[in-house]
Parts: sequence; structure tokens; C-alpha cells
Amino acid sequence: TTVVWINDDTVLHTVQSIDEKGGIIGLFNSAPLSTGERFAHNFDEEGIYHYFCSLHPWRVGQVTVR
Repeated sequence: TTVVWINDDTVLHTVQSIDEKGGIIGLFNSAPLSTGERFAHNFDEEGIYHYFCSLHPWRVGQVTVR
């Protein structure tokens, strides 16, 4: 499954993978994305994958792959 993040905001954002406790892991990590830029990651295994914006750490999300 490929997931694409698109920055539709007017400020930079990143997509940084984290573990269940919020610790940064190296599974997927975007460069800072400007308005309109995209970042894609292919998930090969089922699971729940957590992420956040390293520039705005209160912006969190998760991807569920089944």
C-alpha cells in the first residue's frame, strides 16, 4: 500500500515515523515539504504506523495497513 501525504498548508511540514511511545524511528522520514509538495511511502506489511511533524510535534497521525 502506498500512502501519499500532500502539504496543503502555507507552512513547512514533515512526515516522521515514530514508535508507539512517540520515539523517532527511521522507517519513513520526509524532508520539509513546502506548500503543494508530496511525500510517498510504500507500506509492505500490515500494521499501525504512527507519525508526526517534526516542525509541529502536536500534529500527529497514524496509518493502518490491513
